[in-house]
Amino acid sequence: MDDIKNHPWFKTLNWADVYNKKISPEYKPRANQSGKSMNVDEQFRRAPVVDTPVDQNQLQNRVHFPDFTFKPEKQTVTTGATGNGGDDWERL
Repeated sequence: MDDIKNHPWFKTLNWADVYNKKISPEYKPRANQSGKSMNVDEQFRRAPVVDTPVDQNQLQNRVHFPDFTFKPEKQTVTTGATGNGGDDWERL
């Protein structure tokens, strides 16, 4: 974090004011209340959601979550199924 704080770009920024939320952002993206994805390009909202397979050989000798047993079920995901212009994601 200090690397960022000490970067020349931020030399005039008062980090205490940032922490205490005394500084208003220069840009606040609009957000609707339902999907909160209106600022994401439609190209990405319409793209299929797929799992990224990992080669089991790459996972050897890695024990990040030794007791983790979740195995996902096959799911179909679609966008716009709720009729609100495609801002929501709904699992079928």
